[in-house]
Amino acid sequence: MINYKFAYLVGNILILVPVWLILFLVRRDLRKELMFLSLMGALMAFLTSSWFMKDYWIPVCIKFFGSCLEDILNGFVLVGTASVIYEVIFRRKHSNKKIGLYVYLIAFVIEISIFLIFIILIKYFSFNSIYSSVIAMAIFGLAIMLIRNDLIKDALFSGLFMGLIFIIGYPILTRIYPELFIRFWKLSNLSGIYLTGIPIEEIIWAFFEGLLVGPAYEFIAGIRYKR
Repeated sequence: MINYKFAYLVGNILILVPVWLILFLVRRDLRKELMFLSLMGALMAFLTSSWFMKDYWIPVCIKFFGSCLEDILNGFVLVGTASVIYEVIFRRKHSNKKIGLYVYLIAFVIEISIFLIFIILIKYFSFNSIYSSVIAMAIFGLAIMLIRNDLIKDALFSGLFMGLIFIIGYPILTRIYPELFIRFWKLSNLSGIYLTGIPIEEIIWAFFEGLLVGPAYEFIAGIRYKR
């Protein structure tokens, strides 16, 4: 009998952590961006974890102050990956610019704003947490592209790459845990649409997470890519 107790942790360690480590090792110049956004992702996961468990899924995980340790790890590696994957794959480099403390303060304000929109959509409009999250990310991601059209390619490709990681990664995990979605996801609350056996909401979420996070650091810091 398959033990699903550590399925979430295994998924993180087997699929997501190696991708994050590769990005960290191959581009030393991007480590500050990677680490900062990873920490922001962990914070957002800590804030939102309990909300997702109310209406989207119920993973077996290690509880941590009402949150889930595996969620925090997941947020750390996913957001970090999304922040630099475009630069690594396309070998893009930043123009030299000193990053001040204001960048981190602005990033924190944006993160809290996204969280508040997420909560408002759940509490006052009765949206499922996954759709609330997608809408909140889409609002800020599209705003970035409208203000900085030079970051559109970064945003779109980051979204596509993150969606691809989910499309490739989940079939690997479901080979080990065939009933993963049936056991952990509240499928009756979702659309019922699947892509390669994956709930479409997962892939849409991954795309918009990449769309937002991919160009976020460059946008907030006013950084441009070298030609």
